[in-house]
Amino acid sequence: GGRLTLAADLYAGETFVTQTTATAVLSPGARTMRLLFDGQAIRESGLDGPYTVRHLLLLDNEPELLLMEQVAMGGETAVYGHEEFGRLWRTYLPLID
Repeated sequence: GGRLTLAADLYAGETFVTQTTATAVLSPGARTMRLLFDGQAIRESGLDGPYTVRHLLLLDNEPELLLMEQVAMGGETAVYGHEEFGRLWRTYLPLID
């Protein structure tokens, strides 16, 4: 138990798309942590799924950073188009002096 961080990379085929981390304080036992990947980064990659979660690292943050578990290949998503993620339009506000 304690403060744990889960980190992972997202790939489309053999191409890196984005990465993410999640940190939570968990009690001992089997627990679930949710990883949220950057939808805008997926859109901007121009790469369609399925996407594969790779290079999962589970780190114990207390009392110092310690690698607890490492998994090279995680799960694979269903097929998604890259345009299903992120924002279609960006709004740029004028600079005000």
